[in-house]
Amino acid sequence: AVAAGISTVATVRLTGCFHEDGLGDTADSFGGGWSLSQILRIMKDSRVGTYGSVALCLYLYIKCQLLAALGPSEWASGRGGGPALVAAHSVARCTGPLLMRCCTYIVDDEDLKGGFYNWFARSSDLLSPPRILLALSSSSALAALVLGPSGALLSMTVMALGAVGAAWYGRAVIGGVIGDFLGATECVVEVLVLMALSADPLVASSLLDPFLSSSSSSSSLQEWASTAAPLLFLAAVFVGGEFYSRVLLKLL
Repeated sequence: AVAAGISTVATVRLTGCFHEDGLGDTADSFGGGWSLSQILRIMKDSRVGTYGSVALCLYLYIKCQLLAALGPSEWASGRGGGPALVAAHSVARCTGPLLMRCCTYIVDDEDLKGGFYNWFARSSDLLSPPRILLALSSSSALAALVLGPSGALLSMTVMALGAVGAAWYGRAVIGGVIGDFLGATECVVEVLVLMALSADPLVASSLLDPFLSSSSSSSSLQEWASTAAPLLFLAAVFVGGEFYSRVLLKLL
């Protein structure tokens, strides 16, 4: 647990809380605002509110718990917290180029950080398919190097599903994506990747090994599902509530 906390502090310091800042701002604005103007007004407020504080605390706690649960690093076999941390950081950052390419980037000229973030909207055309493919290839190669092929495939699958979910959610709430939302997505996908990698290795291996015995695979899957059940339940409640409030109420 101590090593997990130290590694989290090191990565946060290395990135300057770049993505964590986006997570806090997104939680505050999406939680406290209903219209686009309200969301953008809250998002550019430098103060951290209740939603942001809770989101950051839960994010750091869950991340540290997952890293601790993964155990000591075994780089030769691709197991443990170290390889998972490297892979999760690399893979989760693929969501940025994908969302910027596939979604409308929301421009806020009144934001004090607009001079930096609004450039994303003008530069989205630079994200050509070959460049996105290069980003995906380099991230998957790094994940395969530290985790092995099965771990890399599992991580990239989780990332792709997370990107699809973030694209739907961003479009439903603000009609696209924005800088802070991209950072929040990176944080969430990072946790989802760590959560998937915390499963028994037999479950991950079964993605590539169709000859894995069904009994061992079933028991491993059941063990992981019992551990992940609380997080999956909370995620289902969140998605259901957001779908009702953001989509169904607009149609009724």
